[in-house]
Amino acid sequence: MNDIDLRALARNFFDIGVKAADPATAVRSELIKNPIRRPNGRLLVISIGKAAISMAKEALQHSPTGIPQTAIAITNYENAENTPGIEVFSAGHPKPDGSGLKASRYIEQKLKDLTAEDSVLFLISGDGSALLPAPVVEVGLDDKIKATQISLGSGLDIIQMNLVRQHLSRFKGGGLARLCYPASLRALTTN
Repeated sequence: MNDIDLRALARNFFDIGVKAADPATAVRSELIKNPIRRPNGRLLVISIGKAAISMAKEALQHSPTGIPQTAIAITNYENAENTPGIEVFSAGHPKPDGSGLKASRYIEQKLKDLTAEDSVLFLISGDGSALLPAPVVEVGLDDKIKATQISLGSGLDIIQMNLVRQHLSRFKGGGLARLCYPASLRALTTN
């Protein structure tokens, strides 16, 4: 084989790998194998991360028909686009910002309105942790921004950064799940 053939072969393998790792494809595959259960009440789809919109679109294509449903996607500014049937919020990444705080408050209100008849499907893709800052009462958004700047400059890896974020957030570390109660909850995560 010559260099050109090897490059073409390597590119082909790369493209196959990217396609296989596509978050929307993963959502499709999972929802075909394990369909969304029809709730007696409403279905709330909340999609967070760089692939939030494509994942939410895919979930809506596989959701039960004839039920009240709401889809919300929170993504970074670069990936935001108006999408029919989905309320799209864009926010700062890797540093949280006021737009993310606004989206956090909106999500929190939506979750507080849930009943035991309702169902929530969370779709979480990479880069989602900074998009919904939801600081704990003792911490303000400016404090979270400073903590993020310190973490970014300290050499922490993403797991360590997310541990710091978890302690400063009402949503992370199971907080979103607690807010969903008494509704049923399902979460699909990808990178």
